[in-house]
Parts: sequence; C-alpha cells; structure tokens
Amino acid sequence: MVVALRADLAQEVHSTGFETAYFVASSQFLGDQRPSYNHQLKFTLRLGEDRGYPSAQDIILEGAHASIAMNIYGQNNPEPTDQSQEYSFRLHEDPRYGWTPTLSNFEFMSILQNLTAIKIRGTYNKGGVGYLMNFKLETAKIGREKGSAPANWVEKCICPNAYVGDYCEECAPGFRHEPANGGPYSTCIPCDCNGHAHICDTATGFCICKHNTTGSNCELCAKGFYGNAIAGTPDDCKPCPCPKDSGCIQLMDQSIVCTDCPYGYAGPKCEVCADGNFGDPTGQFGPQKDCEECQCNGNVDLNAVGNCNRTTGECLKCIYNTAGEHCDKCLNGFYGDALDAKKKGDCKPCQCHEAGTQESEDGAPQCDGLTGYCACRPHVIGKNCDRCEDGYYNIGSGEGCKSCECNLEGSYNSTCHPVTGQCYCKPGIDG
Repeated sequence: MVVALRADLAQEVHSTGFETAYFVASSQFLGDQRPSYNHQLKFTLRLGEDRGYPSAQDIILEGAHASIAMNIYGQNNPEPTDQSQEYSFRLHEDPRYGWTPTLSNFEFMSILQNLTAIKIRGTYNKGGVGYLMNFKLETAKIGREKGSAPANWVEKCICPNAYVGDYCEECAPGFRHEPANGGPYSTCIPCDCNGHAHICDTATGFCICKHNTTGSNCELCAKGFYGNAIAGTPDDCKPCPCPKDSGCIQLMDQSIVCTDCPYGYAGPKCEVCADGNFGDPTGQFGPQKDCEECQCNGNVDLNAVGNCNRTTGECLKCIYNTAGEHCDKCLNGFYGDALDAKKKGDCKPCQCHEAGTQESEDGAPQCDGLTGYCACRPHVIGKNCDRCEDGYYNIGSGEGCKSCECNLEGSYNSTCHPVTGQCYCKPGIDG
C-alpha cells in the first residue's frame, strides 16, 4: 500500500560566513527505501534572502558505499528565493533526471537499499537563512489499510538464473558476489569449489566444502587427509595412515609421511613411540597399545636420551640412587623416600658394617630401603650390624659371630672379648 513519510513542521537553519548548512532527514526516512524507487522526494523551501547561489551538491542522497547529488533547480525545479516554493525530485537512475554520478539500476538501488542520509541544502548565501517545510518521501509498505491505494509501481522482479530477492539483489545458491563482499546488487558469478561443494557464502565466496576438503575454494585436503583436491572427484582426499587424525603429505615417490605426529609418537608414519614414551601403536610386539609417557617418578635426567624402554615403559636410567621398573625405590645399599618429589636425592647410603651384614645379589650390604636397618648375619645385632650378641665374638669373620663357649664354672659369665674370644676367667683359672 502507498505510504507518504512526512515531516510537516517548519525547520530553520543558519550559516555563519561562507559555510553551507543542510537540513538532514530523520531516521524514519532512512534505511531500506527501495519502494521509493521511481517516486518523488518533495519539500517546500524558502530563503531569508531574495535569491541564492546553487551548486552541484544541493540535494544529496548517501548510501552505505556511494552517494548521488543534484543541484536545487534540477528536474525543472525553481531556483530558491525568499518566497516559499515546492520542489520535487524523482528517484531514478535515468540520466535525464540529473543525478550525479550517473549510476546503473543496480548501483542506484543499492543506495536506496540502505539509505544513510538525505541532505537538503538550506543556505545559499554568506550568513544565509533557510526554511524547510512539508518534507515528504513517497514509499510503500506491505499490508492493507482501509482507504489505502495499492502501490502498483513497486517492481515484482523475475530474476535471472544467478539472482534472487525482491529486487534480484542477492545471489542464488551456488553463486557469489563479485567482487567479494561487494554487497547487494553486485554481479553474481558461480561458486568455484573444485567440485567439492554445491554452495558457497554469497558474500565472500567461501565454499562449504565436502569430500574431506578445505580452503576457500576446497582446493586443499582437510587435516588428516592427503591427495590432489583440485582433481574434482569425491575421492580426491584419502585418509592419512597416521594415528589420531594427524596430518600427512605425499612425496614425489608417492610415499606418505606424517607431518604432525601426536604427542608421544615418532617415525615417518608415527609408527613408534617417541623417546620418553612407551607403547606399541602398530601391534608389532603384541596387542596394539597407544603411546603414553613413561612413569619414572622424576628420577631420570629429562635431557638424557633412552630413559625408558619404548615398548614396555621400564625405566633404564634411574638417578638419585633410585632403582626399580619406575625408579620408585632406593638402590640396594641405600635407603630413604624415592617418591618424594620435594626431596630428590633422599636415598642415602646404608651405614652397615660390611662384615656383619648380609650381601645382596649385587654384592652390596642388605638394608631396609625405607628405614636403613641392615640385614645382620647370624648372632650380629644393631641397626648397622656392627656388634655381636652377648656370648659371641669375631664379627670380622664375615660369617657371623661365633659362640664364646666359656666354661660357666671357671668364668664370671658367658661373655668373652669381642675380637679374641678370650673368656673372663675367675682367679686361678686359665684357658
């Protein structure tokens, strides 16, 4: 239906010096005004002087990306004076209507599609005054109101194959604007997706890729796939023979090399575990097992190579006097807390008397790995196995202490000298 946007109140502007003052339309006259195409912009203008000096920028229409202008006496309108006069300007791109620069229909409609400013020059002299009244823009809107006439001038476009929209201003699916982000009314050309998509973003041309491809034109294989994406077939990109969807490339000899193995993996095809990790990703030695970090409890030199077995995870280079499959206990002959992250080096040498302490398999004196208590030979006592039981002697034999075998009637007690074994005899008794 026909609608007339109006502003009937009189407006006044002044200029100081030679500056030019304009009347600027309010927001109700801006935005999408395409229904005003080929219709009239009207107003009444009066000057505070008997005549004025027009210019090429008296009437200005501004859009998002372009603007057009006209002098006040264009389209057979009168020159402004101190008398109120009516003005009417047709919104059409035809050169006979005088809008400059001359635009195509699409370009003219793109201004009306997002009209950002309407400016009417109000002063035409130094220190001039202007008065504007009865501003009106003929337009239309969807709907029916009693007494409203139909807006039969609004175009009902039959769009060419590549275009859609009420004014054929947008691209149809499978087409994009040229240039990219050219906005409505720019030329539409087919999407270029190398056969891997039927549609693309109409503004940017970015394809909505399928067939494991990526890129603005689906010209690349997606991560985890390899091949020649521009061949144009659904099978251009094949899965990489690499774990966890890591990427790969195909060399000149057609061999495939993984380019970004997951953490903990190594090898041309990520087929082995990296140093410091263990597992069996290809099942070469048994069931397939993902690579994971070796657990050596921080008791290895992180800058060293070969700290653990890459298949079993057994730690091979324990430091801080630690030992065990995971460097989780003290070496034989040492004691302390091998797992305390704040006390590295806590495994200390056991203070065992060598002759009185049992040997471990590697020849070191045996002691408890946590308490440091030594494993004494027969009849040897003390935390460090450093003395014989009462009634025994000769700890230095290396076989345990021997019994003193003192005669209880001739000696004071069953003890004897700890080294020589001499009993403590009563007076007058030898032996």
